[in-house]
Amino acid sequence: MRALLDTSAVAPEVVPDAMITGFSRKLFTPKALEAELARASTNGKPGIHALRAALKELGVGRYTPSQLERRARRLFRACGLPAPQMEVKYGDHGEFRLDFYWPEADLVIEVDGWSIHATPLARRRDFRKQNRIVIGNHWILRYDWFDIEHDAESSGDEIIEAYTARTTLPLRRGHGSVSAATGTER
Repeated sequence: MRALLDTSAVAPEVVPDAMITGFSRKLFTPKALEAELARASTNGKPGIHALRAALKELGVGRYTPSQLERRARRLFRACGLPAPQMEVKYGDHGEFRLDFYWPEADLVIEVDGWSIHATPLARRRDFRKQNRIVIGNHWILRYDWFDIEHDAESSGDEIIEAYTARTTLPLRRGHGSVSAATGTER
């Protein structure tokens, strides 16, 4: 955590990815990082503002975001989509968590990283969740790492098509096509 704080003072652009790596490798938890921030802020440590901004951007506190979710959010921004609700509880008893949800379009997007969604039990749970979403008359789109990272243009086009089919809000896409999930245009 100290290295992350030190890095945020000199290279804030790498902090979100480093933070997610730390969470996923269980080097620290969001709660421990927030406690470290509180401690360091009393000492006037440089980098605190950048680290707090990264925590806010990633939505840390409610859940620990994945690299794939972060890249998906970049893709949504590059497509001109409004910010979705994230980590929405769904189901009769709130037993499912939706990665991204746009209530105005009644559109759910799930991003499935292989490390979490590859086991037979996880796949059955994903199928059950998708079935409940469809039975509830909602739209759901699913993407994996390749779709978000390497086929962002096609994925972005599908997402825009689904969003605009479900809303009356026209979206304006940038003047170029989206290049990967970085949000840069080419």
